[in-house]
Amino acid sequence: APHGIAHWVVGRLIFAALDAISVADQPYQSAELRVREGWLQNNGVAHVAKVPGSTGTVDVSGPSARWDIGAWMDLGWVGSGTLRISDNAQVTVGYEVKAGIRDG
Repeated sequence: APHGIAHWVVGRLIFAALDAISVADQPYQSAELRVREGWLQNNGVAHVAKVPGSTGTVDVSGPSARWDIGAWMDLGWVGSGTLRISDNAQVTVGYEVKAGIRDG
């Protein structure tokens, strides 16, 4: 919801395939996606904080945590986006990461 805080936690996930992922895609929304175990795959683009005033965080951690992005990632397109990769987790992006492209 706008002005709200949303959290998604992926734990013990074996596999999920999605066309696109958006984290914090509403004005003035804060959202977080955490991948702790398993494999999250999206075949298209990943948007993190893509609208003015949005704050998005993706935290991928743990040796069995993996996120594969087939196309590109927009990280903080006009909002504030953060990507954390820790504890031997893996994140792959098809061909580019666009970070902090525009002023919100």
